[in-house]
Amino acid sequence: MINLKTIPKLAFLSNEKGGWRIGALTTLHDIASSQAIRERAPILGKAAREVGAYAHQTMGTLGGNLCQGNRKIYFYT
Repeated sequence: MINLKTIPKLAFLSNEKGGWRIGALTTLHDIASSQAIRERAPILGKAAREVGAYAHQTMGTLGGNLCQGNRKIYFYT
């Protein structure tokens, strides 16, 4: 098992070459509160704000939530 939190360069937001690059350790709160996201990708900011409560947003990361794809079976049973 590898602790990704020891790799600080995985927490970033950048808009390069017409597209967004978001590091796996970027928190949902950072995405939702980013002025650049609000201006250029408002749907992404809104989606980040809709995930869980504030505490989940400050701790939850984009990479961690992408890895939770297996949860969907609970929503359909």
